[in-house]
Amino acid sequence: MLAPFRAPQRGDDRREAEAAPGPECEPLYQRLLGPSFAALPPTLRQFHAGRGGTAEFVMEVTYEPGLFRTMLSAMLCLPAPCARAPGKLVVTVSREREVWERIFPDRSLRTVQWIDGGRLVEAVGPLQFVFDVAADERGLRFASIACRLFGRRLPRGLVPRIHAATRAGGGGWDLLVSIDVPLLGRLATYGGPVTPLP
Repeated sequence: MLAPFRAPQRGDDRREAEAAPGPECEPLYQRLLGPSFAALPPTLRQFHAGRGGTAEFVMEVTYEPGLFRTMLSAMLCLPAPCARAPGKLVVTVSREREVWERIFPDRSLRTVQWIDGGRLVEAVGPLQFVFDVAADERGLRFASIACRLFGRRLPRGLVPRIHAATRAGGGGWDLLVSIDVPLLGRLATYGGPVTPLP
C-alpha cells in the first residue's frame, strides 16, 4: 500500500532549489531507472543526467468535447486547446527532487517529481500521480498507477489515467501525453517536438 505523506506546500520547490544535491547524489531519473538508464537515446540520457535543464517545445493540445471535460482539464492546469502552442520547459533540481515548469502561451504548468518506493511521483498542486516508468533505446514510457489527494490515496474509480511517451528524434525528442478519466474516457491529449537548449 502506498503510504500517505505530506503534500508539497507552496514555496517548497523554491526553497529546495536553493540546495541542489551534492555530487554523491545521482540525478533523479538515473536513480529511478537504474541500469536501464544507459539504454536511453543520447539526447534523453544527456538531458536527464544534468542538474536541471531547459528546452523549447511546440505542442498540439486537444480536448475532447464536453463542458465537464473542459472543467477537469482546467483543474489539472492543462493548456488551452491549440494546434500549435510554442513554449519552454525549465527543469530545476531541488535536492532529491526535480521541479518541472512548462511555460505555455496562456499559462504555466509546474510540477514536482520525486521517487517513492521505486516509482516516480509527480505532484500537480495537491494531486500526486504515481507512475511506472520504463526506458529503452527508443525513449521513455510513463503509465500512472495511482493518485493521491493531499497525500491520501484515491479510490481507483476516481483516478485519472495518464500515459506518456518520449521518443528521440530531430536533435531532441517527441512527446505524447494522453489523459483519461473513469466513465468519461479520453479527456485530453497533447504532444509535439521538444528541443533541449544549450
